[in-house]
Amino acid sequence: MWMLWVRIFTMQLCARKV
Repeated sequence: MWMLWVRIFTMQLCARKV
């Protein structure tokens, strides 16, 4: 279940970038 972690990481990165 690493996909879930990657998904959250990407969402956090996107939210932080914006």
